[in-house]
Amino acid sequence: MVSNGYLAFEMPSAATYLNVAVPNAAQPNAFVSWWWDDLDFGRVLPGNTVSATTQLVGNAPNRRRVFTFLNVPHWGTSAGGTVISAEVTLFETTNVIEVHYGTTFETNATPATFDATVGYETTMGLAGASALACGATCATANWPASSIIRYTP
Repeated sequence: MVSNGYLAFEMPSAATYLNVAVPNAAQPNAFVSWWWDDLDFGRVLPGNTVSATTQLVGNAPNRRRVFTFLNVPHWGTSAGGTVISAEVTLFETTNVIEVHYGTTFETNATPATFDATVGYETTMGLAGASALACGATCATANWPASSIIRYTP
């Protein structure tokens, strides 16, 4: 898990918080991005616990790896801003990726400005696709609240 809204299957040479359109040969590569932007898992907001967890569910060859992200704020909003939650499930054997999006909420009157990418990319950025029509410019208004996006690379 990476703190910037994507799951990395290859370790990038440096932390990459500025998202780009996919596919792209620049690092990072080999990832699934559920909301690739500059997120802040280390900031505690009043009344919210920020967390990132993972678990392996089921039996081979039909296991699922589930990543859960709760109450994650955008980096750099001093007194709060937009808080997001999502769950990513990777299905063994079928390679299906399923992202469950929760609702967003504002912790103050100033919403965070997102510029996120949602989708996947293969090794060396040879192939990939955006899962949302907004591509690398998804904003808070594009957050697919209370919905599920399911795709197979």
